[in-house]
Amino acid sequence: MLVTGVMIGTGLSVSGLHSWWLVGVETLLAGVGSLVADRLNFKPSGPFFGILALGACASIPTTVPWLFAVLIGVASAATSISVGFLGWIRERAWRPNGTRNTAALAGPRKQRAFIHAGRYVLAVGTAGAAGVLSGSAYPHWAMAAAAVPLAATYLAGGIYRGIHRVVGTLLGLVIVAVLLLPSPWQLDAQRDAPALVIAIIFFQFTTELFMMRHYGLAMVSFTPVILLVTQLAAHADPYVLLSERGVETLIGAIVGIIVLIISGDDGHKRHAISRGEGHPLSSGSYQTEAQLPER
Repeated sequence: MLVTGVMIGTGLSVSGLHSWWLVGVETLLAGVGSLVADRLNFKPSGPFFGILALGACASIPTTVPWLFAVLIGVASAATSISVGFLGWIRERAWRPNGTRNTAALAGPRKQRAFIHAGRYVLAVGTAGAAGVLSGSAYPHWAMAAAAVPLAATYLAGGIYRGIHRVVGTLLGLVIVAVLLLPSPWQLDAQRDAPALVIAIIFFQFTTELFMMRHYGLAMVSFTPVILLVTQLAAHADPYVLLSERGVETLIGAIVGIIVLIISGDDGHKRHAISRGEGHPLSSGSYQTEAQLPER
């Protein structure tokens, strides 16, 4: 999902297709990605990582050939998978004939999955359109924020997640302001690139530290990761960067929550999609699902 987003987003960047093209393509990926995620029982659930990667890659100029950029994404993903398998090799045994037990999208589960994909299309598309109409250079931030509430199992969880997204982002912007705006601690993207990389690594660590414990706290760290990486990739006015991140996140979270509310509280049905109608991978509770939030 992530590499697919990188491929498509980089393609849009290389082709010079932005604004409404980005909204249309990313909305399509949100719908298709939702179906794929439900079919394969992804954890965390939903197409968020594909959406995030597509928007991030499409919104900045690509200074290398498309294939080279994609290979960088593939290599990065492969490195992460390899690191993850280090713990697997130490604690588990390989089963050559082992398969992942996922239920097919058929019957009521198929219908629910398509309805849920429709929610993603409506929320992500509406948020993206609002971002473009607002004149923002980063409408994909609104689209990503709109997808966050939809990944929750129940209505209350989706609302809480949207609130956590907004509050955590606003607090994270304070940290970014200290690092990018004129101050004794200001870091320049060109002059202080190594220091920015170290800061990104630190905030990525704290993001992962809190992600499964408190989504709002994780967003406090994740916001600097996104904005500092953006500054390294394509330098922008820090004031514009800060304001648009806050506004677009608020727009997206509100849109996602509204779509969740007007589409009805069918949390038990969404939970049935994620667990495959009682197959052995059933998580069985909202707490388990809530511990795996979208970014």
